[in-house]
Amino acid sequence: MARNEAIPGTRLLQALRAFAMTRISAVIAMTSIFAVIAMTSIFAVIASP
Repeated sequence: MARNEAIPGTRLLQALRAFAMTRISAVIAMTSIFAVIAMTSIFAVIASP
């Protein structure tokens, strides 16, 4: 019985882990895009006479 109960739990854990990974990667992508935009705007302000 315990072994049968462990299967859905691990499946849920795997789904949760995959969801967290996709969320983390999306956050990292958004952060990097925002950082690139911020750096570009800062560089444009510095480079403009």
